[in-house]
Amino acid sequence: MEAAKGAPVEENGKGAEGAAGSDEEMGEVASEKGKAVEEAKEVAGVKTITLQSADGVERCVSAVAAELSMVLSGTNACADTVIPLPNVATGKTLDTVIEYCIKHAAEPIIGYSDPSAAAGSSSVGTLVSEDLEKWDRKLVEGLSADDLHDLLIAANYLGINGLLDVVCQKAADMIKGKTTQQIRDTFNLTNDLTPADEAELRQLYAWAFDE
Repeated sequence: MEAAKGAPVEENGKGAEGAAGSDEEMGEVASEKGKAVEEAKEVAGVKTITLQSADGVERCVSAVAAELSMVLSGTNACADTVIPLPNVATGKTLDTVIEYCIKHAAEPIIGYSDPSAAAGSSSVGTLVSEDLEKWDRKLVEGLSADDLHDLLIAANYLGINGLLDVVCQKAADMIKGKTTQQIRDTFNLTNDLTPADEAELRQLYAWAFDE
């Protein structure tokens, strides 16, 4: 009887041991699968980083989209690590920057040969499609002068040259055909010149004041 009673105990003991071993093996398998998933996500561009604007707004962006920024390119921060961006003034500006990066990271770039390059040169540049140029213009359309200023500072700080070009072109369009006073009114600029200073500048640079 004792032997009979002992057998199940021994059997159960082995069963418990076997279960423990199985759990450990399953844990190792799960760990390996987890690593594989993370690696697959990184390859697929799902890996994200968290950015924070100067006013404390946090946004996540894929590492692939962040590559458009020379400052953020190659960042190895985890998603739960917040990267502060002191020269990105507001969450609204950060959203616009991220929207630009996501769109351009997803769009193919057209290659073209530089016609000004020397004969036989393999100089090749990049050019966005006409549809993407239209999208860029729409992105900054309707932004106030203050918003445009914040976006200009952010694009320059982050080293996103394409966005910087878009903002500068928008500013140029806003200035085109306007008088000096209209430009001041558009960008809320105060005239800090005395009448004598302005008269002197008008005489020296008459072409610039041709209104």
